[in-house]
Amino acid sequence: MPHCSLADPAVRRYAFIHEEDLAEIAATLLLDSAHHGTIDVSGTTVSATERINVLETVLGLEAEVVELSAEQAAERWRRDGWPEDTIAVMLYALPVFAFQPDNPLLRAQEDRALALLGRAPRTFTQWANGFATRDVDHRHV
Repeated sequence: MPHCSLADPAVRRYAFIHEEDLAEIAATLLLDSAHHGTIDVSGTTVSATERINVLETVLGLEAEVVELSAEQAAERWRRDGWPEDTIAVMLYALPVFAFQPDNPLLRAQEDRALALLGRAPRTFTQWANGFATRDVDHRHV
């Protein structure tokens, strides 16, 4: 990889949680009366560059990376039908968490997921490998 700084959006790390891990955690919380209220969890962190590299490898495709401003991203999410609350969370969370490579809040959320799962959360690579084996048209990912 060429030399990058944390200011480079491609190397900032973002939280990822596998949907099956999230479902397993939700089931655990629903079945365990000891947990009440909101519980924040996160899986592993992964940079945009790592995600792109993994997807290119598992899908056998080359990706074109286009950097969007926050406003452009929000507009795209709106066109894709995202709820405004979700967009607001994304606009808050991405810069807050991305600029700390070892964010203590994300570490605590990952530790909580580990405790609730009883194992390490699945990685983005594991998710991508599973996605690649699904019967899906990958040309429009």
